[in-house]
Amino acid sequence: MEVSEINQYFESLPIMIKPQINMEGFEVSKIELYKGKIIIVKKDNSLVECFVTMHHNWSNASCVEFEINEADSNVIDAINNIKELKIDGGGMFQGKSIFITRQRGSLIKGNISFPFFRFYEVSDPLVTCVYFHLFNFRRIFGGPARTHSKHRGGNSIRLDFITDDFEIDLYCNQLTEEDWEIVKDNKFGLTYTGVLKPIKDFDLSKENSLKILAKFGQFISFLNGSYSLPRGIIARNINNEDLWVDYSNYITDPFPNCYSWLPMTFNEDVRMLWSAFYHLKDEEYVVIERVIDWYVKSNARKESLDSSFISLQISFELLFNLIIIEKKKMIVEQAAEKLRASDKIRLLLSILNTDAIFPNKFYQILEPFLKKNSQYNDFPYLFTEIRNSYIHAGKKRKNIELLKNNELLAVLNTGLYFVELLILYTLSYKGIVSSRVSQEIWRGANEEKVPWE
Repeated sequence: MEVSEINQYFESLPIMIKPQINMEGFEVSKIELYKGKIIIVKKDNSLVECFVTMHHNWSNASCVEFEINEADSNVIDAINNIKELKIDGGGMFQGKSIFITRQRGSLIKGNISFPFFRFYEVSDPLVTCVYFHLFNFRRIFGGPARTHSKHRGGNSIRLDFITDDFEIDLYCNQLTEEDWEIVKDNKFGLTYTGVLKPIKDFDLSKENSLKILAKFGQFISFLNGSYSLPRGIIARNINNEDLWVDYSNYITDPFPNCYSWLPMTFNEDVRMLWSAFYHLKDEEYVVIERVIDWYVKSNARKESLDSSFISLQISFELLFNLIIIEKKKMIVEQAAEKLRASDKIRLLLSILNTDAIFPNKFYQILEPFLKKNSQYNDFPYLFTEIRNSYIHAGKKRKNIELLKNNELLAVLNTGLYFVELLILYTLSYKGIVSSRVSQEIWRGANEEKVPWE
């Protein structure tokens, strides 16, 4: 390849999008969001002016904090009877509710509940792109991009997801190995910056944008194995002017130390998976969304061990109804009600072209128990007995009370693996997974083709 062709190739690469929010202060309790004059519009349309300071706390999942140093009775009455919150000079703030939390003399402090937006006044209100940020999304090698306009080299930092109506690009922030370790140690950090762009004449209204990013957040959380919903959402026009900013702290789990099925390298199969997820019919999406909720709670161990088993059992039930009854029509609902929970799981595993027995990796852990209790040799039976033991007292609990914690985790991880596969099967995924049941422990070496291909 000639030098001109090489230069042409690199110049064709997209330039990475860097964070559009203040990178400093993520580890401190408060970041100044706004400081200046506001106009409180009361319910009777009268106006009250005051000087306010607003703080955004990235770890606070419920509200923006504010304080007013020189608040008189008019200001207090206005807050208690607020209709709108305008910004002196143009624009407005909009929160779910505003209330005072502390009052001492002329100083008052309070909260504005999420969702919390700032709207700007500009001459061109048409949204041409929406920027957002992902915290605590794990590292994956993507496609090439330039770090700046003059850069002639390529870095594997770009993940792109395309539908007929819009494109979403994610860029891994240029974190050093030391930076990644700091994020892991602090369990919090800004790891990716994204942009949502319309294709042709698709309308990126506020409603459409937030709906797309809510779905994308659920999808990304399934990839991540823990919640990483878009935050710091900024809509801009063709002049790169802010139109609105969503400061709400949508759900974000600590940096994941849990497992993820996501392959080491971004590929076409993962790219296509997003389109399949986005285009799920409404009734299917409702089910898969709930399954992912239960899956993430179990996988990230946001709950106790017993709750994780119960959550996973709910996932199997939902998937059985969706796949076996509704999509494949293998059995009618009335007949399904007579099936044992373990038999439902066996039916689900049969469509995956996988055995109901424990994978070798986890069988080795369970072998001492199974040799003494051979009736529990297949996963569906032991899993449902454990789940039942957490719900029902008496004999069922005694049957498995000898299971050690690492043995319970082996059963749970087997279930998580099967739920991952069932979600991917529903989305017609045909690629590889980073398999938690693989005997290989190194990333990349543990990747396997899905069993139904």
